[in-house]
Amino acid sequence: MAEEIEWWEFDSAEEFIDGVVGDVTFIIESALDARGQALVAFPGGNTPKPILEKLAQAPLRWKGVTIIPTDE
Repeated sequence: MAEEIEWWEFDSAEEFIDGVVGDVTFIIESALDARGQALVAFPGGNTPKPILEKLAQAPLRWKGVTIIPTDE
């Protein structure tokens, strides 16, 4: 059975960033609620910088979050 693909369109880069941050925040919160900890991997470089800067401001229980940097 084929999976259905979801397509999202954004009117601006800022709207895209907000959408990604909202989704990642939800995923981290879900992991924290379920297990008391979350493990996430984020790419390095300059491309994700605006997303990571905004995500860093999210009111999460960061002490329960482990971040692993990736390369690609």
